[in-house]
Parts: sequence; C-alpha cells; structure tokens
Amino acid sequence: MAQPDCMPSRYDLGSSRGVNHNLASRQRRRLRLLVLGVGSILMSDDGVGFHVITEFRKRPHAGVLVTEVGTALLDAVSLLSWADRVIVIDALHAEGAPGTIYWASLSEIHHRTGNLSLHELDLNAALEFMPRDRPQPEIFVLGVQPGSLDMGLELSSPVTAAIPEALLILEHKLAQWRKERRQPR
Repeated sequence: MAQPDCMPSRYDLGSSRGVNHNLASRQRRRLRLLVLGVGSILMSDDGVGFHVITEFRKRPHAGVLVTEVGTALLDAVSLLSWADRVIVIDALHAEGAPGTIYWASLSEIHHRTGNLSLHELDLNAALEFMPRDRPQPEIFVLGVQPGSLDMGLELSSPVTAAIPEALLILEHKLAQWRKERRQPR
C-alpha cells in the first residue's frame, strides 16, 4: 500500500554514502490531492457527492485521497490541512438545468454569486479551523445542478445521468494534477 508523501516509508534508509536521496523529493514533491464528496444522501440530489465518490472508488486512483464527509465538513479540517489541492463534489444550485455540471474554484464561486450554500459556509468554517502555519489548499468545486432536494435516497434521473460526465471531468483534472510538482513553501 502506498504511503502518503508526508510519511516516511519503512524501507526508507535515508542517506547512503553521504548522499541524501530524499532531498530532491522534499524540495519538489507530488501534490497532495484530495477528492471530497459532500452533501446529504437523505435529500435526493444533495447526495450527488456521495454517489460520485461511490462510483469513483470502483477504480484504483494512485496518489489521490478520496473520502466522503456528508454534511460534516468540520470533520475534514485535518484532511484539508494535509492537501495541496481539493476537489469538492457537491450539488450546486446555479440555476441551470438539472444535471448541468459546473467546474470552478471556490473563490470564483464566491466572486460570481456572492451567495453561499450551506455546504460552502461549512467549508469556509472548516478552513478557518486549519492551523495558521499551513497554507490553505486550492479548492475546486465539481458541482451538479440538483433537480430535487426532497427527502429521499435516490437521485433524480438528470443527476444520475450526469454522473459519468462528472467522473470523466474528475479523472481528467486529477490526471493533469498528478503530472505537477509542488514547489517548496
């Protein structure tokens, strides 16, 4: 099982013959990527984050931490502190047709709409609880326009139909990011 970049491997013997082989990896390491599914599975399309994560986990994804936190975003503070880049998958009401997929940075969503959903408020609160010595990660939202927020465990047909496209976008972004290296801070 691969270990996160921040943890030494039990086979890591450090320097050999006076050369520190880990110096370059400390200077430029792989980005720490987090995919975070949010929303309530009890409110039909609000649970789209959970459903996308469930499908995404069916295939291996090396170098990416994938989790679902429902509506308990404050529980994700340690994960957000660990990550360099985050993709949040959630229902996003942007007045499009149900099932419409949106991709934007969290700051771009705040700038364009000025309004925050309940989950975005929780995400901002979680960011406020991050350690001050750790830079905030870059956060992007992969949003799906909900068709129904009624009580229920099933997604509406348009949102269910949007899941394959959401998975393709997610795979594409992560493939791009896996090629990048993080500059030392």
